[in-house]
Amino acid sequence: MKHTHPTYLKYQNKRRLCLICEGYEEHAYLSKLISLKIWNPVYDIKLINAKNNGNIFSHFQIEFQSGYSEYIFILCDTDKKPYTDFLKIKNKINNFLDKKDSADDIVIYSNPCIAQIIIFHWCDEILLSHKKYKVAPIIEKYTGVKDYDEHEFQLNGIMKKIDKENYNYM
Repeated sequence: MKHTHPTYLKYQNKRRLCLICEGYEEHAYLSKLISLKIWNPVYDIKLINAKNNGNIFSHFQIEFQSGYSEYIFILCDTDKKPYTDFLKIKNKINNFLDKKDSADDIVIYSNPCIAQIIIFHWCDEILLSHKKYKVAPIIEKYTGVKDYDEHEFQLNGIMKKIDKENYNYM
């Protein structure tokens, strides 16, 4: 008879990683990458959709205090200058952890937005704006998704176009 371990024991050798996503785009993108199994299976990845940058810190604080995750990272956009929202998030984390530059090791940012990272799956075109109406023609050019405005069906259409091959291209 084959010996099996209880479910809770299966995760003892996994590294528990939490990725807090600023919003729906980041969450959809990271969910897609997880589904492609491109990362080392030693990581048990928990995704949290903060739904906007104003909720990021509270999710970080809750996850940190729970003690469940060994590593916590935040994926967010820098958006536009003077980057006040982005800097507020970093300052809150630094103050919470009582270390001056600790957020630099935790916050992963996309500039100007996550769409830039997504576009890199197909080309090296640099986005000059984070505004959806300016990004939409470029999204359509490479994915066929028209009038992009971050609707769920549009995100699903874009994510269907991402695969291991274009991930490696990126």
